[in-house]
Amino acid sequence: MEDSNFYSQLLIRGLQAIFIIYTLRSISLQQFKTNMKNLFLRLKFYFKKVYRITAGCKHFKKFVWQELLHIHKLNNWRHGVFEANSYVETFFSITEDTNASYYYILNENYLNCRVDVIKDFAVEITTDIFILAAHFNNLIQNGIVVVNVESRNVQYHAKADTTILSLYPVVIYSLIKNHFDVSKDVKWAFDKMIAENEEPALIMADFIKMVNEKNNENEE
Repeated sequence: MEDSNFYSQLLIRGLQAIFIIYTLRSISLQQFKTNMKNLFLRLKFYFKKVYRITAGCKHFKKFVWQELLHIHKLNNWRHGVFEANSYVETFFSITEDTNASYYYILNENYLNCRVDVIKDFAVEITTDIFILAAHFNNLIQNGIVVVNVESRNVQYHAKADTTILSLYPVVIYSLIKNHFDVSKDVKWAFDKMIAENEEPALIMADFIKMVNEKNNENEE
C-alpha cells in the first residue's frame, strides 16, 4: 500500500508539470512551442528517472551500458564494443600526433575509465615517475595516476557510480570528457619530464603555471 502511494505521488508530481501551460500568456507562438518542447523534455527525463528508480539497482548496469553506447554512436567516435566483457575501447588523440586507446569498463558498481599515458619507461627514472604521479594525485579531484612497475607503464584512471550514472546519464559524457582532458595534461607532463630530464617538482610548477594562464585567458 505504501509503495502504491509512493508511485502515485511520483506520477502526480510529473503530471502537475503539465499545468504549466496554463500560465503561458501573452507570448509568441514560437516561444510557446519552445516552452512546450522544454516541458516535454523535462517530463521525459523525469519519467525516465522514475522508471529507473522503480526498476531497481540490479538494472543500473544495463541502463549505463545502453547510455554509454548511445553516447559513442551520437558523437561518431571511433570505437570497438566488447559486450561479453562489458567494455568499450575508444580511440582519441592524446597528443597532436599520438592516438591512444581509452577503455570504458563497466561492472555492477562503477563505470571505470582507463588510458595508458606512458608505456615502457626506463627503469632508471622509476623514482621520478612515482614522484610526478604523486604530485598529480594530490592535485586531481576525480581520478588517479597509477604506476605499474612490472610493465613499466603509467595509466590514468577515473570512475563513477552506476547508480548516479543511471539516474543522470549526462554525467557519463562529463566523466568521459573530464577523463580525456586530464589524461592529456598528465601525458604532457610525463612526456616533458622524460624528454627534458627535468625534476618532477619543476614539471608540476610549469604545469600549474600553464593552467593558470589558460584560466586567465578564459576570464578575459
